[in-house]
Amino acid sequence: MAKGNRALLYFAVIIIVLWSFMPIYWILNLSLQFESTIYATPTNLAPLKPTDYWYRRILQLPVEEIEMAGASVGAMTAEHIGRGLKNSILVALPVSVIATAVGSLSGYAFGRLKFKFKNGWLVMLLASQVLPPVAVVLPFFIFFLTLGLLGTLHGLMIIYLGMLIPLVTWVLLGFFAGLPLEIERAARIDGCGRLEALRKIVLPMAAPGIVAGWVLAFITAYNEFMYAWILTTGSFAQTLPPAITGLFFQDTGVPEMSAAVMLSLLPVLALGLVLQKYIMQLRIVDPVTVVA
Repeated sequence: MAKGNRALLYFAVIIIVLWSFMPIYWILNLSLQFESTIYATPTNLAPLKPTDYWYRRILQLPVEEIEMAGASVGAMTAEHIGRGLKNSILVALPVSVIATAVGSLSGYAFGRLKFKFKNGWLVMLLASQVLPPVAVVLPFFIFFLTLGLLGTLHGLMIIYLGMLIPLVTWVLLGFFAGLPLEIERAARIDGCGRLEALRKIVLPMAAPGIVAGWVLAFITAYNEFMYAWILTTGSFAQTLPPAITGLFFQDTGVPEMSAAVMLSLLPVLALGLVLQKYIMQLRIVDPVTVVA
């Protein structure tokens, strides 16, 4: 690659990175200030005196009270954000584990086995993801209201499992389809059964993809808004996305809301940083290849 083209490529990458991370940095900047400095002229591109006041208040940690306009976080706001964060993790963690376990088995079946009506089942799997949440949330609302599942964490888990298992299956079938068949066949020749070869040979080879699929499932469940908003708002099962949205309808200051948003990003950012090498190994399957 010519030096001029390489420099242009690096410049484009820098612009894209800055464009992507600037909103996150700006929210962090606002969360470390008080109202009085946020609206100062000229605008502070970085906090002159960073404070963790808002984070400590939202997390209900001991903090020295500051008497100034916009410097108090309501106890109800802190309670909603803290409970929403806990609920989001309580829902996303088990749901992502179950969806990854089931999706790994179904992804293996679709990616490496031949069976009757495979194409039809694959089409049905994809069709389950076509309808937008807003189109099916009302039937779910009526159904859950009848069964007493409205405003419960396990009711939300049922919906998320139905949403995530097809997603994880679709992602992992491409990963399983790309693994070499020769090693598995050699294990079968040496006397391993199908399940034993799956457990000892295929799953260890597919471990990076399975971990990446779990991360994707966790992030999807953690960030899901529509179902959580309709089915849990106003209850003790409310998750973090609708809890943060509720701040717009309260007397909530900019730094307080910014701190809440930054706290919501921490689990996702931590997962992305720790497991980024696995995420980069994901391969999205070509539907034509699988169906053929």
